[in-house]
Amino acid sequence: MEAWNALEELADALDIPLDSRGEVTAKIYDKAFWAMNLPSVTPEGESYSPIWRPAELERMRQILRTGAQLLAHEVSAAHVEGASPDDLWKL
Repeated sequence: MEAWNALEELADALDIPLDSRGEVTAKIYDKAFWAMNLPSVTPEGESYSPIWRPAELERMRQILRTGAQLLAHEVSAAHVEGASPDDLWKL
């Protein structure tokens, strides 16, 4: 969730498309959000453990992979000295 949110925020800030919107993707995001079982939204003694379909996991991987590639391209295009795709995870 943290990586997905960070990639969305950076993509929005750089005005580049991430393709992380849509009804199916929103359902996957919601499923991942509720699976975090945050104390502020999870009743005491309760928890949610989703059952992931292979297509959902592939869509998540696709969004994260595409986001990292787009941002790596933007960093390279901006000619940030010494930037590499691995540097994105240090932001």
